[in-house]
Amino acid sequence: MILASLRSLPVRLWRRPALAGLALLLSLASPLTPAAGERPFGEGLLWRVERAGQAPSHVFGTMHTADRQVVALPQAVRDTLDGAGSLVLEIVMTEQVRGELAQAMVLPEGKALGAIVGPERFERVLHAGTRYGLPRAQLRILKPWALTMFFSLPPSEFQRQAAGGVPLDQVLQDSARNRGTALHGIETPAEQMAIVAELPEPTQLALLDAAIDTNPRIEPLFDAMKTAYLNRDLSALHRLADEMSEGTDQDLQKLFLERMVDSRNERMVKRIASHLAEGNAFVAVGALHLSGERGILNLLKKQGYQVSRVY
Repeated sequence: MILASLRSLPVRLWRRPALAGLALLLSLASPLTPAAGERPFGEGLLWRVERAGQAPSHVFGTMHTADRQVVALPQAVRDTLDGAGSLVLEIVMTEQVRGELAQAMVLPEGKALGAIVGPERFERVLHAGTRYGLPRAQLRILKPWALTMFFSLPPSEFQRQAAGGVPLDQVLQDSARNRGTALHGIETPAEQMAIVAELPEPTQLALLDAAIDTNPRIEPLFDAMKTAYLNRDLSALHRLADEMSEGTDQDLQKLFLERMVDSRNERMVKRIASHLAEGNAFVAVGALHLSGERGILNLLKKQGYQVSRVY
């Protein structure tokens, strides 16, 4: 995700890594997710979804990372994907989409970050940026919400993708495209960005503060979440996300959860309905969207689908 228009760094250092920050914040490594407790569909990553009159489809929870352990798909997942008639993703990523997302993150000409966030917060942004090796010139032209996305990305993940690593969602997309499988997106880039970009400025600054506060702990938390993901423990993912919200305002937590997860789950379920009706669809979304009372799997169950774990 970030910046096709950044001048001092090669474009390859920004587009994929910054977009991964957006994906992580929206779908997995949320720093503001409330405590989990017992969760419906709390174990498993691949689920068979079926009901009378429709051929079975599958829903798979992803982790938006290029980590080699994550992108090495288990055989059960690979076989299911290979046999699918369509792949349904949060967003179908293209160079045009990357460019649109990147440009949207840059402040208008003549505006600078320091004037928006204030000198003290700006210094905190610069300090956090040193963990990624990023100079002042790049950081000062980004919008506050874009920095929130970026600082939700572990520095190790930034380096992986800057070095050419491909995140899991893109691996799935490339695999399907190579086989000639139909590709469909659930959301538009504008819809995903609006989740944070359209928040009032004070709320955006509060989210930026939370991301900066969490950033020194992001690597061990990310590693723990990766372990939970590889263990297919969705309940543990939510508990770890809760650890990232310690000390955060409760009202901000509630707003964040509603906009980032719950309302998107409802939208996703509505939009995948036609693909499920066609049958043999492989739906891949961030793992944090699957479990819980308002998770995608429970919403599908309430609509009469039989949901059973495959992996």
